[in-house]
Amino acid sequence: MSAERLQPSLARALAGLSRKDRDVVLLKALAQLSHEEIAAVLGIPYGTVGSRLNRARGKLRAALPAHTEGL
Repeated sequence: MSAERLQPSLARALAGLSRKDRDVVLLKALAQLSHEEIAAVLGIPYGTVGSRLNRARGKLRAALPAHTEGL
């Protein structure tokens, strides 16, 4: 699947996440911050970053077409 075809699905899937989960995903994927850096930026515990990222990845996998393995 091409990136252009995936874009609308990805935008919808990201919009379906809670703000807190979306913030963690975007800081990880776009800003390429570490868990420690994300925790510091958002003022949350390190473990919370992992929990939110794990939850968000599961929701994104469920919301996106089957051709998006590797999220």
